[in-house]
Amino acid sequence: MFFRNPFRRRLPRNRGYRLKEIFDRDARIREIIEKFEEKSSNQMENKELDSKKNYSDNTNNK
Repeated sequence: MFFRNPFRRRLPRNRGYRLKEIFDRDARIREIIEKFEEKSSNQMENKELDSKKNYSDNTNNK
């Protein structure tokens, strides 16, 4: 009768699944970073618009 060597190192069979999981995680992280960058750029634009508006208000008041 044939016995499997219990000390033999088993290779993971789901290597493709693991790779897919890693790529999915990377994609999710990339999406979060893009959202954050978009929010921060929108905030910067809003600040610039506010400062322009304040400047124009100040010049009109004089």
